[in-house]
Amino acid sequence: MPPAERTIGQLIAETIRTYGDRFWPSIALGLGPALLFALVRPLPSLLQLPIAAGAGSILMTASFIGACVIVAGRRPPNRFLWNAFLVGFLIWPTVALLPLLFAASGSVWITLIGPFLPILLWLSYVGMSVPAAVVEGLDYRYALARGIELAKADYVHVLGTLVTLVITYHLTGGVLFLLLHGSSDLQLSVAGFLATLVISPMIFLGSALVYYDQVARLDKVRARATERSGDADLHPADDADGPGSADAEVESRPAARS
Repeated sequence: MPPAERTIGQLIAETIRTYGDRFWPSIALGLGPALLFALVRPLPSLLQLPIAAGAGSILMTASFIGACVIVAGRRPPNRFLWNAFLVGFLIWPTVALLPLLFAASGSVWITLIGPFLPILLWLSYVGMSVPAAVVEGLDYRYALARGIELAKADYVHVLGTLVTLVITYHLTGGVLFLLLHGSSDLQLSVAGFLATLVISPMIFLGSALVYYDQVARLDKVRARATERSGDADLHPADDADGPGSADAEVESRPAARS
């Protein structure tokens, strides 16, 4: 299906196909999350969140930019990549701190939905800013505005895609972890590292692909708006069948009196 009509299931299938076609560049995308896992896991719980926010801004953004380059099929200029990195660096700390903000507010939602839903809600809203900077070469300020504009074109599609990708990651990664893990703490760390390395690239590739879906959907919405606007500008007098004066060449007139 074309991107404007592609369903979430079809996008996941396209993600898997892209992963298989570009396997080695794609699996390199998992190095960032795997290193972050290895860095954060042995730390005390109080240190895990700030380290994840700081180191994650670099590692996760680099992996997402790499996925955007793979999906685009070309390497953009360095200026585009630096703008994209700045956008990701601004977005990720908020992602890492959202669960803490929900917990500090005393909201019961954090205990009901867990930490992932507020993160996915936020990423669905601003996450398209990174591929917008990579593909379109936008400055970080305009890239953020463009990402929000793309998200509004079909927010449910973006959110549903990210939720599906995360669920797929946890289910597949969990099975792989169970197959790899041993009894010692070192074996558990190695199993978690390898599972993250192999499975996490799907999240980045799928997020890069959904950017093209949103661009196509936004163009479709604008085309419909333009078409409606053009129809609204058509005055009834422009209609050949509309009421008006009689056609001198077709309609007969009364004979002139003598």
